[in-house]
Amino acid sequence: MRTLRLFSFLAATCVVASSQAIVAFSNFGAGDSYNTGSGWSLLSGSHGSQYISHQFVSGASGSLESIEVAFGHVAGTNDYSISLLMDGGDVPGGGITTWSGVTAGSFGSGGAPIMVINGFPSIVLSSGTKYWVEVKPTSGDTWGAWNFNDQGDTRLMSVSGGAPSTADSGAFRVNVVPEPASMAALGLGAVALIRRRKSS
Repeated sequence: MRTLRLFSFLAATCVVASSQAIVAFSNFGAGDSYNTGSGWSLLSGSHGSQYISHQFVSGASGSLESIEVAFGHVAGTNDYSISLLMDGGDVPGGGITTWSGVTAGSFGSGGAPIMVINGFPSIVLSSGTKYWVEVKPTSGDTWGAWNFNDQGDTRLMSVSGGAPSTADSGAFRVNVVPEPASMAALGLGAVALIRRRKSS
């Protein structure tokens, strides 16, 4: 009976834990810090034409919970899209999903990172796999900037779909929710360990 109660407790714990997001990638500093005064320009229309893509390697497997990007609006229409892309051999690959109609706070305001999306269980990231996050102005006349990180993080960057090169990275974070199966396996492993200890 004691073992059964313990198993029930562990199973319940796994269900709760499996719903908690973990960080798959982040280059924010302590307290979500980033460079509030400079960043990569995001341009369209009379301001020019430029969008930015950064590569990252997922540090965990699970369903996409959210993407947070620190970027600000400077002038023109406040309208951007943020995309999660596959990796095509260290170049931006096909699109996994895109969120449109994203608006940003004023550049340089130092506000909190922008939460782009929440709860897309059909999008699953794999640990050790490369992906890209892309920020693009979507109106005819926009000027914004993707804030640099303040941790000295450099990574592959593509400007407007061009050949990637290593450069200072914009600040962003990707969060995932671990798959329930992996959490259940942890719980079963704990029960097996306890049983072995009881029998020894």
